[in-house]
Amino acid sequence: ARELTEESLETIGFFVNRDPGCVTNGVRVLKDRCEVEPAFATRFQKARDLAKEKLAAMNPACRRILAYVTYDANGKVINICPL
Repeated sequence: ARELTEESLETIGFFVNRDPGCVTNGVRVLKDRCEVEPAFATRFQKARDLAKEKLAAMNPACRRILAYVTYDANGKVINICPL
């Protein structure tokens, strides 16, 4: 597994939508909680802000995105942070 950095956390994040038919990247939210390492808090906030900006350009039926999820190199969920 590659070492986790701020950059890798940003690039392997996924937006998740619980609405049927609008599950982005085929991923579902498993837990409603936010666990962000202090070192990544600033970058994570930027990612959340970007997600909110992108909502306006999405299909209206798929705008109710619930969380920003980050994964490690093996696909294990690291963080699930509600938007």
